[in-house]
Amino acid sequence: MNSEQPQSQSQDNLAAKLSQLESRKLPTRTELISSAKKLAQSDDRDSKEEAVRIWQRVAQSSVLGDDIYADAINALSELHSELGEHDKALCIIEDSLEYTHSDKRIRRTQCTLLHELGHLDEAERVSKECNLVELQDKVDDSIAINEQRDREDALKALKDTSDRFLGRFGLSTDMLNVRQGEDGKYSFNMDK
Repeated sequence: MNSEQPQSQSQDNLAAKLSQLESRKLPTRTELISSAKKLAQSDDRDSKEEAVRIWQRVAQSSVLGDDIYADAINALSELHSELGEHDKALCIIEDSLEYTHSDKRIRRTQCTLLHELGHLDEAERVSKECNLVELQDKVDDSIAINEQRDREDALKALKDTSDRFLGRFGLSTDMLNVRQGEDGKYSFNMDK
């Protein structure tokens, strides 16, 4: 009889624990994702941080490389970026790429983040590597704008230096025409 009593007691304990678990009603993954999306839309930093914690739970409970995992990684990197934690956002993407190296959604987020941070060479590499045409055009445009700005800055610096030098002889760059040829070289002409 003593052996039956501990066995029935353990069955009672097990039944009690099961009813406790059922009464708690743990949220499903869909409910977690829905609440994380709502929290992420808030302008409140605490809400965004709570959304990060929820997305981390979703990512940890997902199969590496599946769609839900990719969605969680994208959401985490975007939230960290919104919170000003750009390095953390890039680290999350880099770490996840071990498991989802061919996922274009994660690569698109990575490319967009690199572009926003001004890492244009790296963004260009990722966009070409993954054939992200729409982002590749955007990155190429940004690179062209930066190159043009660099050229203009170089011409301005050259003009300033020339003004200082020519000023010693009573001349100015208004008399000096500086042009950049198609070959990228500069030519100088002096007006009299």
